[in-house]
Amino acid sequence: MPQSIDWHNSKINDFLVHLDEILREDRSRPPAYRFIDLGFVSQLSSKTHHVVFGRRGSGKSALLRELENRLSGLEESRTILVDVESIAQKSYPNVIIEILLIIFRDLLEQTESGFLSRLIRNRLPAKIHAMIKDLEHLRQRADIAKHLVSGQIEQTLGREVGEELTVVTNILKLAAKVSDRKTVTAEEKFEETFEKIRVLFNKVGDYRELIRRFLGRKSIEVLYILVDDFYQIDLLHQPLVADYLKRLLRGIPCYLKIATVRNRSLLFVKDNLYEAGLQAEQDYRSVDLDFSLEDFQRAKDFLSAVLNNACEQKLSPLTADALFDFSGTSGLTILTEASGGNPRDLINILRIAMRSKQISGISTPITYQDIREAAGRYHKILVKDAERSFANFEILNAILREVIELCRKNRDIGFYVTKKDARDFPAIHSLLGQLVDSRFLHVLTRTYTIPAQEGGVATVYILPLAIYTEFLPDESLIERQTSSKKYPRMALAEVSEHLPELSPELVLIGKATN
Repeated sequence: MPQSIDWHNSKINDFLVHLDEILREDRSRPPAYRFIDLGFVSQLSSKTHHVVFGRRGSGKSALLRELENRLSGLEESRTILVDVESIAQKSYPNVIIEILLIIFRDLLEQTESGFLSRLIRNRLPAKIHAMIKDLEHLRQRADIAKHLVSGQIEQTLGREVGEELTVVTNILKLAAKVSDRKTVTAEEKFEETFEKIRVLFNKVGDYRELIRRFLGRKSIEVLYILVDDFYQIDLLHQPLVADYLKRLLRGIPCYLKIATVRNRSLLFVKDNLYEAGLQAEQDYRSVDLDFSLEDFQRAKDFLSAVLNNACEQKLSPLTADALFDFSGTSGLTILTEASGGNPRDLINILRIAMRSKQISGISTPITYQDIREAAGRYHKILVKDAERSFANFEILNAILREVIELCRKNRDIGFYVTKKDARDFPAIHSLLGQLVDSRFLHVLTRTYTIPAQEGGVATVYILPLAIYTEFLPDESLIERQTSSKKYPRMALAEVSEHLPELSPELVLIGKATN
C-alpha cells in the first residue's frame, strides 16, 4: 500500500523552490546541484579540444561548471568562460572580437593580481591592456564595407584585400550551401567588414603569443577556454568562429571545451577547395549528453541520480523513491520516458505533478497517470515557448503534423528515417532535428535495422508521451520490445511534396528571439 505524503509539508515546499532554482545554471551563486556523471568531467579535463552536445536542459552548463570547480584548486591550470548568450547578437566578425576581449580581460585580471604585478618588470600587464584597447577600437569601427561577390570580383578581392579574405568569402558561401540556405550568387550583395577580418587574421599570431607569454609567466601548464551555448552564434558564422579559435590556440597548451546543441550547430564545412571549422575526431572529441531511450535503464539511472541528489540536499530524510507509487508502471519510469532522458524536462514535469498534488489535496504518491497528465500540461508550455522562440515555427508545426499523422495512421508511437533520405533532403532532416531540440520528438535509436530491400540502418524517432497518448492511450515505450519492433518509414520525398513552400530561402535553424 503506497504511503501517505503531506504535499503541503514545509520540506516539500522548500524542495519545490530548490527545483525552481536548479532549472538554469546561475553563475552568480554557488552551484545549486552537482552534475552526476563525473566521468564526463574526467573526459573534459584531458588536453584536447572537446565539443559537448546536448539539448537545452541536458546539463551542458552544469558540466562546464563542474570542470571549473575541479580545476579551480590547481596552480598549473586555468579556465576562462565565454558565455555566448551575452554576445550572441553580435555579427561576424564582431563576435570574434568579443570572444577575444573576454579572454584578454580575464588574463589581465589574473596578471594584475597577486605577487606577479608587483614583482615582474616585463610590462606584460601593459601589453595585455594595450591589446584590449586595440580590440575595443576595432570593435567600434562601423561595418560599412560592401562588395559584390562573383567569380570575376573574387579574383580582384584576392589581390586587393589579401588571400585570407578570399578564403573567408568562400567559406561563408560554403557554409550557406552546406546548411541549405540560399547560396550567395553574382547578383547578390555580400556585406562584410573586410578591414576587421584582415586585422583579426593578421594579428592572430600576436594574440597567440600574448597568451603564451601569460602562461609562461604564471607557470600555467594548461588553459581551458570554455565556450557555453555556442549554438546561439549565427549558423553561417559558426564554422568561421570555430576555425578562428582553432587558429588562435594552435601550438599552445590551450584547449577548447565547447557546449552546443547538435541540431543547431555547424562546426565544420568543406568542399573540393575549402574547409573551415572544427572537424569531428580530427580536431575534437565529442561528449554527448543526449541519452537515447534505446538504453532506457541508463537514462533512468542517470535521471534517478539527479533526482536523488536534489532530494538529499533539500528533502532528506524523504527519498526520491518515496515520492512515487511503484505499483504497476512506476511514476519514475514513466517520468523518464516523458522527459526523453532530459534532466530539465524531468524537473519541470515533476514540479507540475507535485503542485497538482498540492492543489488536489490528495496525499497519495505520484502515479503513472499523474505523470501523463503533467507531461500533457508541460507540452502546452513547450508549444508556447516554441512559438515565441523559433522564427520558423509554422514550418516546424507543419512537419510535426506530418509526423503525428504518420504515427496515427500506423497506430504507432514512432517512425524511422533512412540515412539516404537524410542526405537527400537536408532541409527536412534539419527540421526533424529541431523538433528533437524542442522536445516534440525523441530519438529512440540511430542504429535501427531497416527492411532488407532498403538496406543499412536508420534513425528511429518517437513522439513524446504527451502527444501519442492522444491516440494510443494505453501504449508505453518500456512495454515494447524495441529491438524487434518494426516501425513505419517517413519518406521525406513525400513530405517535401506536401510542403512545396519549404525552400532554402527559409531560415531553417530556429533562432531564439526572447
